[in-house]
Parts: sequence; structure tokens; C-alpha cells
Amino acid sequence: MANYFGSWRSNHFKPRDLDAFIEWAGSIKGTDWAEENGLVVLYQDDADGGLPSIRMNDDDEVEIDFLVEFGAHVASDSVAIIMEIGSEKLRYLVGTATAIRGAAEGEDGPETIQISLEDIYERAEAAWPGVEVTPASI
Repeated sequence: MANYFGSWRSNHFKPRDLDAFIEWAGSIKGTDWAEENGLVVLYQDDADGGLPSIRMNDDDEVEIDFLVEFGAHVASDSVAIIMEIGSEKLRYLVGTATAIRGAAEGEDGPETIQISLEDIYERAEAAWPGVEVTPASI
């Protein structure tokens, strides 16, 4: 079995609360961040990890849904984009992009839109009915 190697980063976006974002980002294993003119960017700090799944809580590791926690830190008048690409020994190439708009006052939570490289198969089949579309994998 091959290992998955992924890379990810966000765009620059406005956080809901800069101090709360910095504290949260510092607790997420495998991440780093930067701030400039009130906008922040979040990215991986190691070479082979996909999106993080661990937050440090004191000395304990806690499994998290990264996109849910991340979304809570996006301002309602901003959109954060997380892009991830990766491969498993070039047998499989994957890529996703997730857009997250922070929740406005009175809304239940952030809104998300997600696309995947895999979406191309459905679009090609719809554009050219009856033409064979084979997967880019082994």
C-alpha cells in the first residue's frame, strides 16, 4: 500500500476575530499562518500532510473536523478558500477546493461550496454523451 502525500493552503481572508484565529491556528498540528493588513492565510508546515485532523488541547491530541472549525473563524463578509492536492504514488491524483463564507449574525453556521478534480468525469460525460471517459488512475 502506498502513502498519500498532500499539500494544502488557504487564500488570504478576513478572520472573524484575529486573536481567536491566531490562538486556534497555533493549536492545529501541521499548520502555520501569516497575517498582513488584517488578512490571514493558513497553510501546512510539513511537506507530506493532507488537511489537518488533530488539535492540541493542553497536552492532549483531539481529533477534529478541520473545515468545520476553520469555518468558524471566517468573517461573514469574507470567503476563505482551502485548496488541497495530493497523490498516492501517482496512481491516484486528487484535488479539492472548498470555499467557506463565514456565518452572519443569526445564521446557523458558515456556508461552503466544494469542487473536486473528480468532477471532470461527470462534466465530460455530460458534454460528450456516448464517448468513453476513463479514469486517470491505475
